[in-house]
Amino acid sequence: MITRERLLAGLIAIALPAIAGAQEITLRMGLINVPPTGYGEAMAEVPARIEEATNGRVKVELLPTLIPGGQLASALRDGRIDMIGMVDPYVSGEEPRLNVGHLPGLIRTVDEYKSVYDQYLEGVVTEVWSERYNGHLLAHGLWYGVPIFTREPLDTVEKFKGKKIRVAAATTADVLTQLGAQPADIAFAEQGAALQRGVIDGVATAYGTATMLKLGEMAQYMALWQIADISSWSVVMNNAVWDKLPDDVKPQITEAMRSLTEDRFASYAENNEKKRQALMADGVQWVEISQAENDKALSPDVTGYVYDKWYARAPSGVDAKAVAQKVADLLGRTLP
Repeated sequence: MITRERLLAGLIAIALPAIAGAQEITLRMGLINVPPTGYGEAMAEVPARIEEATNGRVKVELLPTLIPGGQLASALRDGRIDMIGMVDPYVSGEEPRLNVGHLPGLIRTVDEYKSVYDQYLEGVVTEVWSERYNGHLLAHGLWYGVPIFTREPLDTVEKFKGKKIRVAAATTADVLTQLGAQPADIAFAEQGAALQRGVIDGVATAYGTATMLKLGEMAQYMALWQIADISSWSVVMNNAVWDKLPDDVKPQITEAMRSLTEDRFASYAENNEKKRQALMADGVQWVEISQAENDKALSPDVTGYVYDKWYARAPSGVDAKAVAQKVADLLGRTLP
């Protein structure tokens, strides 16, 4: 005979999994604190998009000061953080496949990047995050333009010689070295002061970052050269955290983050130009670079060395040149 107590216990046992599945989940997300950048704008959208998509079941807590930017990838891999908003150039020295856009002359526009990403690179980026950093890729996009900010116009290849320029990516440093400049390793927060004191002559950084750091007060000129200026960001969740999410929540988050990717690419051109115009309104002069000078910067003497260095940074057993070749084939270009 089924007693009232046993019936009640059975009903509770049936209800508990449903209740547990509906419990609110809070995920901690590490990122760097650069609100006015394309990256910062995208990261700020993540919590609201995921909460709305999951009907409030999953919330994301942004923690911009918890983990230094250079340690975000390792923190994700080791499970010290649930998810990250990654600045992909921070791992350019150890994982070139996340920074194909840095190869000079290969991918030349944002539209080209989106095309090869949809056709090929999304699979590469997804694999890299999963196999090297124990991560599940959710969203991917680009920083706004990365010009070089200087106190004097940098409008010819000849003027690179001897200039000390702060960069964030290994490939950009290789290009500058080949052009006769001296790449400088200056902490993010110190680059403005270093420029003001004359420790460096220039800074290669995104429009929004320059606004945030008030570089326009120290550097009156900005020049967008066709060298390693396409930099990406990624939103990635730790694999174990992803695996533990309820099965019905995963497609909701996937769709929300895919929409973020598409929306950021769709609005890129307009927002990028707004950032550029804002700097000019603050007094920073735009320096036009002739195609002839850009061609000099992309000469085989420069690019051959840079591409070889890029290939050499790949992990053992990875054919990075094959990745570059596939991108070149999709765009109808020839590698150096």
